[in-house]
Amino acid sequence: MDVAPAALEQQARAAEDSVQQLCRERDNLRSTLQMSEDEHSNAREAWQSAMTELQVARQRRSAAERECSGLRQQLDTMWSSWRPLHAKRLQLWRTRVLSLSQARQGGRQLGEAVGSGWDGLRSERALRCEVLGVVQDLQRQLDALSQELLSVDDHVLDSLDGS
Repeated sequence: MDVAPAALEQQARAAEDSVQQLCRERDNLRSTLQMSEDEHSNAREAWQSAMTELQVARQRRSAAERECSGLRQQLDTMWSSWRPLHAKRLQLWRTRVLSLSQARQGGRQLGEAVGSGWDGLRSERALRCEVLGVVQDLQRQLDALSQELLSVDDHVLDSLDGS
């Protein structure tokens, strides 16, 4: 097999170009693989960080629920001790409000009654004056009649009785 040196050289260059091309592809694939591994590593770290944060959040939620439950129990306990006192104060306040309302209503009624009484007295004033005038006239007539009776001479009657 006789192959010309130029053809062999050309084949060697072509093979060398192919090897260089394959080396570049290999380097590109290694670079891509390295980038993928880096991304995977970053994603794993982000996932682990997120899981850690999720666990912390769950622990905080659990602690907050326990605290809330404890505070709710405290509130229920305090409310059960304060409720009767609050109910008594509320009832006392309602009683006072009712008394105040009744006092206001009574005050209004008293004011109306006093006003009505004064109005009645004012309207009776003319009648009282008229009655007083009539009484004074009657007293004058009685005085006149009394004077007439006193002026009657009882001697004349005595003499008639004696005769």
